Amino acid sequence: MDSRAIQNYISPETVKRLGITCQQKEYLYPLNIISRDLINYKENIINLETGLVIIRIKGKKITINFNILPLGNNKAVLRMP
Repeated sequence: MDSRAIQNYISPETVKRLGITCQQKEYLYPLNIISRDLINYKENIINLETGLVIIRIKGKKITINFNILPLGNNKAVLRMP
């Protein structure tokens, strides 16, 4: 899977549904889409993240954290390795 993303993202709905804990990010940053427009969410700043989460992809366990923001129809987006 190659999403071309440079970070891991998860939707707030998925965080709530799975009961994943979240926290304030230490380093805040604005998120721009490909057209260089800012994402219209939480004052255009990515300010929440999950703690470490274990996910399984094709039987392989990976421990990562996610930035939290609305993703439309997607539940999560994984960054490029």
